[in-house]
Amino acid sequence: MKTGYTKEVMQAAPPINFSLANASKKDVTFKLYTTSTPQGISVTEKSIRMLDIDRNLPAKLLIHGWSHYSTNPWYENYIKKYFENQRCNIICVDWSPASTKTFLVSSANTKPIGGYIAEFLISSQIPTENIHIISHSLGAHAAGFAGKILIKQKKGRLQRITALDPAAPTIDNKYVSEAFRLASTDANFVDVYHTDAGFFGFTKPIGHIDFYPNFGKNQPGCPNHKIDESANHVRAIKYFQETIGNNDFKAYPANITVNGYDYELDVNFQGNQIVIGEHTPQSSKGIFYFQTNGSEPFLIKN
Repeated sequence: MKTGYTKEVMQAAPPINFSLANASKKDVTFKLYTTSTPQGISVTEKSIRMLDIDRNLPAKLLIHGWSHYSTNPWYENYIKKYFENQRCNIICVDWSPASTKTFLVSSANTKPIGGYIAEFLISSQIPTENIHIISHSLGAHAAGFAGKILIKQKKGRLQRITALDPAAPTIDNKYVSEAFRLASTDANFVDVYHTDAGFFGFTKPIGHIDFYPNFGKNQPGCPNHKIDESANHVRAIKYFQETIGNNDFKAYPANITVNGYDYELDVNFQGNQIVIGEHTPQSSKGIFYFQTNGSEPFLIKN
């Protein structure tokens, strides 16, 4: 995808300004997939409450990022992969009317959109300990706001938020506190994948556990940013997808030193490895590194 943005423009973006937000409740819609309705059905706060679904099953909530839609292939791929490997309910969030604005406006929209998602989850009566949000780009910060609001309203704490290259411009900024972005306090377990650090993606670690595949940038097989600015950013989606139903992929522990948008990763190749992705133990903490192939399948068995 060509956006015309450069690394310099991304890093020089002003801090997020929530006064620019213009999202309304009608800008976010939901579609539910179950084993009995694998084709999906549109649901609202009211209708989800009335549906006879097994609320004790794991619930996977997918949230796309900036300039994407619910028709993006990654939703379909994740639905297929999850249903092949486990019994669960899947809810796909479409906030494209609010995510396809300029980046400044779309980033501000993560706050109201997160609020609408929280309201939907409360209405769904799905126990928060069963909810796992898988989010990409700006969607990760919308997930963070949803988690914050659930906690503030004493409705429980999300079990897990997986953030796939959470968006950095306007947000990965020294003037933007954890109150205004995804943070490890937003769920019982927050796992983060950095694949475009310093451009579209966050540089510093912000989860309980942060993975930096291929040192967090310049993913193998991705063209340089002048040809395709988003290739590295979306690669995180592919990596996590390959772990659903597979716990053969592992990462090495590392230490990170961050200086603004620059950082150094020191990998301990002799340290204890940890499982990547869907099956990462939720007691895990720290910084981890893994290497990938440049084409599918991307992940390498250790």
